[in-house]
Amino acid sequence: MFNFLIVWDSGIDNRVAKMIGNAAMECAGIFPNCNFHVYGTKRFSDTVSIDGLIANAKMRNGQVNAYDIVDGLERMDWKMLKNARFHMIVFTSRDLYPDGLPVNFCFGIQLHTTILQSVARYRHLPDNELQACITHIMCHELGHMFDAARGRDNGLVKIHPIYADHCEHEGCVMQQMSDVNCLRAMALSGKRGKDRFCLNCSMDMAFKIGATRMKVRSNCRIY
Repeated sequence: MFNFLIVWDSGIDNRVAKMIGNAAMECAGIFPNCNFHVYGTKRFSDTVSIDGLIANAKMRNGQVNAYDIVDGLERMDWKMLKNARFHMIVFTSRDLYPDGLPVNFCFGIQLHTTILQSVARYRHLPDNELQACITHIMCHELGHMFDAARGRDNGLVKIHPIYADHCEHEGCVMQQMSDVNCLRAMALSGKRGKDRFCLNCSMDMAFKIGATRMKVRSNCRIY
């Protein structure tokens, strides 16, 4: 069983927060044996907050270095999280860039037990498309966490290693997302419902999630 704690910074407004909650419930239906706990902007200590991590991260032309935020989260001594074995999904209203990689921005990254997503480039979309994009990126990063397309040779690795661990199948959520022009495709992907992963990527994840051995229902709790 995997528990995911979903938090966000103070720049996430009520409309986007609602779409994040809806996306969490969608993911609960897609990923068996996963529980999603939506905590929003609630603090876990008097001195640590998502906004504080962002404020201390390296900046580039108004963008925030995604790795600084994730590294800060990973280093936190949050006893409650460790005892409960929580993974984290963090949303930010700030535009992100991955330091050291040849891309101008990133929609999200996954590192160890943390997923970080930015809504900066699509928060202007209508509610249904906004929710679809949030769900699409969350599914994509969860796929990375559960080893979907791990080590897959999609023919693009020779261009740059950033393209490794992505899927070559048309319509699979594990395809590379590096261009803001793919927002429309992400919004349309919501029509596929649970059929977001190709068969190969589903099989990659099945053992790690335990879907083939355990039939525990997923659920989502909003606090």
